[in-house]
Amino acid sequence: MESIRWILFCSLTCSYISPALLLIDTTDLNDITCSADTTAGIDPSSITYQGPDNNIAHSYLCENFMYMFKCCGRIKQWKLYAAKTGSIQLQVWRRTATRVYELIGENYCLITAAGSVTCNIADNDRISVRKGDFIGWHNQGNETLYYESNGHFDSTKENLFRRQDIGDPYVGDTYDWSEVEAYNDRYYPVQATYEASTNPSISVADIDVPDYLNNGDTVGRFTYSDSDLMDNRSLVVVSTRTSAYYTAHLPSGYITASSLYRPRDDSLAYYLYDLCYKVTSDTRSHSINVQPTALTFDHLDATFTVAEDFTKNQTLLYTIKCTDPVDQWYCSSDWSTTLPFMLKAETNESYGFYLSEYASLDSSTSPLTLTIACVENLVTNSQTSYTGTITLHITDNTPPTLTNLDAAVEVNSETAIRGDSIYNVTYTDPENDIVTFTMTCDTGGSTNTDTFRILANGNVVLRKFLTSTTNYQFDCDITATDTDGQTDVGNLHIAILNIDHVDITNMPPATLQIEENTPIGSYLYTFEYDDTDTVFPDYWSITFDDNNFNRHFNLDPQTGVLTTAFSELNYEATGVAGTTYTMTLTVGDVKGTTSETLNFQIVNQNEPPWFEEDYYTLQIGEGPDGTVVTDGTVFTSTIHDEDTIVAANNEVHRYSLDCDNITTTQKFYMNEDTAEITFEGAYDLDTAGYSNEVTCTVTVTDYYGLSDTTILYIFIVNQNESTPAFTHSTYTFYLATNTPVGTFVGSITAHDYDSSDDYNDEIIYSLDQTALGDKLLAVDNNGGLYLMDTVLDYSHLISSSMLPAIVAQAENAGNGPTGVATINIVIPETTTVTTTTTDRNEDFYEDRWSYFWLMSAIGGIALIIIALSLVLFRICRLTRVKPWCYQCWVRICCRPPPPQPRGFGDRGYDLASFGHRHVYADEDGDIDGWLIKPNKHKKNKRDKDIVEDEHARYGTPNYGYDRTGEIRAEPIYEMFRVPSKSTVPKAANYLSSYTSTKPIPSSSKKTEHKSLMSRR
Repeated sequence: MESIRWILFCSLTCSYISPALLLIDTTDLNDITCSADTTAGIDPSSITYQGPDNNIAHSYLCENFMYMFKCCGRIKQWKLYAAKTGSIQLQVWRRTATRVYELIGENYCLITAAGSVTCNIADNDRISVRKGDFIGWHNQGNETLYYESNGHFDSTKENLFRRQDIGDPYVGDTYDWSEVEAYNDRYYPVQATYEASTNPSISVADIDVPDYLNNGDTVGRFTYSDSDLMDNRSLVVVSTRTSAYYTAHLPSGYITASSLYRPRDDSLAYYLYDLCYKVTSDTRSHSINVQPTALTFDHLDATFTVAEDFTKNQTLLYTIKCTDPVDQWYCSSDWSTTLPFMLKAETNESYGFYLSEYASLDSSTSPLTLTIACVENLVTNSQTSYTGTITLHITDNTPPTLTNLDAAVEVNSETAIRGDSIYNVTYTDPENDIVTFTMTCDTGGSTNTDTFRILANGNVVLRKFLTSTTNYQFDCDITATDTDGQTDVGNLHIAILNIDHVDITNMPPATLQIEENTPIGSYLYTFEYDDTDTVFPDYWSITFDDNNFNRHFNLDPQTGVLTTAFSELNYEATGVAGTTYTMTLTVGDVKGTTSETLNFQIVNQNEPPWFEEDYYTLQIGEGPDGTVVTDGTVFTSTIHDEDTIVAANNEVHRYSLDCDNITTTQKFYMNEDTAEITFEGAYDLDTAGYSNEVTCTVTVTDYYGLSDTTILYIFIVNQNESTPAFTHSTYTFYLATNTPVGTFVGSITAHDYDSSDDYNDEIIYSLDQTALGDKLLAVDNNGGLYLMDTVLDYSHLISSSMLPAIVAQAENAGNGPTGVATINIVIPETTTVTTTTTDRNEDFYEDRWSYFWLMSAIGGIALIIIALSLVLFRICRLTRVKPWCYQCWVRICCRPPPPQPRGFGDRGYDLASFGHRHVYADEDGDIDGWLIKPNKHKKNKRDKDIVEDEHARYGTPNYGYDRTGEIRAEPIYEMFRVPSKSTVPKAANYLSSYTSTKPIPSSSKKTEHKSLMSRR
């Protein structure tokens, strides 16, 4: 392939490509691969510098062709001109869509001084670029690069530079730059130098395979690589020659037997190319050769040694394996049967060489050479026989020898940690037997097994930190035993220095009792300890023999405070009752710990029972004494009590009932054991005091007095148990033959003693007139009978002046029992007088109109009493009646007559002869008379305003002013005013025809102003 190389257009991943695809000449793609070192970007020394910008953490993409890579290669060097020190991430972007780019790789360049910077890239960090990739960079902080802005590009041309804060992308990330504003007026001083990529290589070798293979068996492998490390992930392997019997998995290089495998020779060929279409120098091929399998055996000839005192039972000493499991074969021996050896087939591919039971070996016969012959089991004369030998050396068995014991060693407890090796025991054994070690340590007369142990290689190591031990020295006996049971014993004395001892100083009693339902977070105990070492901090921890018990407790690792945590203790939980739990308490530091055990026992607490429901509802009909309202299972099956979970608690529940009141409660009985409720006496809603709705409180109480309540609503249904009864068993009515249709005949009455709450006392009347053959009478809802047909139409049925009997029926609205009575219709034998009579006159209670007349009479009597009372009251107020009449009525219904007035009447004046009413005063200015009640005195033209006194009392002067200046009320009873034309002489200084009082004394004669008063 000197002048033309054939390559494929394919996916840029390492995958299998069919050779049937279109091949093209690589000479048409000379511009894809670089032939020598090439640059992309602007030489930093060729431009004038400006800037830099003040953007922070921006990324740049240069779509300018000058910053584009022209061929495939690897970047070996970056040049740039920096404005300041720091670092910059120099990047390569590859377009995957119109404006979507993928970050192919980046190099970090450290800038130690401003100015021209050259960054040489190590071979492993060189970025593989392709034609069309663009340079970019990312600043972690402010802008690093200078730029030149001299209008290099026409404004009509496409913008070629883009910058944006897109974060710090990772290699493989993509970004859409189409939304980023572009510009085209500057150069950036950054340049990448990239070298030509190298050709990949492929390595193959001929493969020999056996004649027995299965589908998928691996027979060989070819390898390939590229010195351009980034190309290794995108190499493409092309198979140019395939096989029907063998399959080459191109990505991995493994060659396997195909599903059509036959033991045939064949060959495979491949070539390889990378992203830059660099192809292997030539097509590489290798052949696969089938090697016929001969009957050969492994482990022959063999030599091994056995001790003469090897006296084990039948023991497998050696295994002989065949390398051709396809052919059948067998093995046999030629040694004497006196030798204690035997051959035994193990599998189709192996034989076992065994030492017989109770073998007796003699070292004087050593060595023994035993011949084994193996033959192919073929039904032909060309059987192939293969022989081999086993050489057995029999030696005298000697015990192992401990070469460095007895010995002594010191261990510093402050520096030694668990797992440290403190001593290595060495030994020798002439037979090279496998030697095992055992060690027993004694300290202070007691055996110690938890501080040291010896490993299979003879290393004595620490099993724990030594700071918790109180033992200063250990005497350890170490025994070495070989496979034949021969032993050797040595002593190792171990001295402990700088012991750090931790001791728990305040362990509580052996068993700590805790009540169930103890609140989470409750304080239980504080443990204390003493540690001679103060360098390392100590920590507390606890474990329980029952892992489920851990969630109930928390131990502060620093303070040693034990509290309840996470889940409350429940004595009734499965497996808790009566169980004692063991807690292992450990305290210590990184150097050592100490542990103590403490037992916990959960103490039971009684817990109240509780009902599932807040209320229950029962419905039952009224009934006799002992009727079961409920058998109680509605309560017993719906109560819960955690104490009943543990049978040993022997929890007992008692039930009680409390209804609306004591009277209602006494009508029910609840069995306290079964919660059964029955009627205590007959429950009859027709009897006063029995309600059809009862609300009760049911209480359940456990053995210790804890209880719960629920509400029980009992609805009693009224039963229709009473039969309507007629007032009379027989009714007789008289009808004339000419009685008009519609005539009221009479009434029948029945009574039902059922309760009226559910209409069981409503009576429906009906008539059975079957004997008449038709309906002569009709009955209404009140029992009234009316003539429905002409009597003459039934004359042929008259016998002894009577029609056949009619049966009256009374049934209540509840469709209960029916009461009956007989109605006899009598037809008098007369034609001159029509007479309708009933059997008897109705009494007061039977006549429905009696109640209306009674109510009317009561109302009339009440009106008469009210009117008479008003008349009497008015008479009592009259003053113009005859004295004897006045006195009479006053004595009968009012008050005693007032006493005879003094003053004017005493002087011989006839007060009754006066035509006008006057109030008079005596010589002292006081009003004579008596007072019934206070009355507001109206003012007239001559009187002054008089104020009513709300404190006026009956029978006391309480109007006007008395001698003490107190206000008095207006008198009620006035004298008759003297007419102006009266012949009676005026009483000077007492009365005038125009005033009701005598002149009031002046202030010169009186010191106090007094109003006229009436005196009793």
